[in-house]
Amino acid sequence: MRYGIGGTSEVVVQRYLARPLLLGGYKFDLRVYVLVRSLEPLDVWVCQEGLARFCTEPYRAPTGKNCHKIMGHLTNYSLNKRSEGFVKSSAGGGGSGEVGSVLGAPETEGEAGVFGAPRACQEGMSKRTLSYTMSQIRAAGIDADKVWEEIKTMVRRTCQTMHPFLKNATQEQMPQGSCAVGWEAAVAVHILTSNVCTYLVGVVNVLLQR
Repeated sequence: MRYGIGGTSEVVVQRYLARPLLLGGYKFDLRVYVLVRSLEPLDVWVCQEGLARFCTEPYRAPTGKNCHKIMGHLTNYSLNKRSEGFVKSSAGGGGSGEVGSVLGAPETEGEAGVFGAPRACQEGMSKRTLSYTMSQIRAAGIDADKVWEEIKTMVRRTCQTMHPFLKNATQEQMPQGSCAVGWEAAVAVHILTSNVCTYLVGVVNVLLQR
C-alpha cells in the first residue's frame, strides 16, 4: 500500500487478530529461527528452540478506548523493554543464545540469559524460550504437537514464497561464475489465535551468508 504525496511511501497493512491465544492473560508471539542451507535445491531447517515475546500489560479486546495501551497489544521487545512490567531473565549464561547472536537479532540484546534460564525461572518472564512456552501451551490443554506442525508448514510455505527473492539477492552478492552455495538465515514471527490457527506476522533479520 502506498500513501503520502504522490504515493511515494510504502506501508504494509495487516488484519489485526483480535482474539489471540493468551497465557496468564497476556498476549505473546513466537519467534522461530530458520536456516536455509541451500537455495538449489531449497533446503530449510527449523530450529526447535526460539523465543516467545510477551506483552507487559494484560490483554483486553481492542476498543476505541484502549488501543493506546500498546504494551497490551504489541509484543515488540523494543517497546515492552521500556515498561516497568518488563521481567528480565535472572539467569546467566548464553547457551543457545548464540543463535540470536549469529543472526544479529536485537531480540537477544541483554537477554541472552533467557536461553540458559531453568524452566522454573521462566514463569512470568517477558521473554521465554520457545520450548518452555510450548510446554505451557500443552499444559493449557492445546495440542502443542499440532501447533508445531502448523508452524513448520508455515515456515516451508514462507520460504517457498521468498525463494525468488533469496535467489536474486544471493546472485547479486556472489561474483559471476562463482558457486552460490551458502546459507540464508531468517527469523519468522508467529501469533497463535484463540482457535489455534497460526498466522505469519513477519520475517525479519534476513542474513545472507556466502
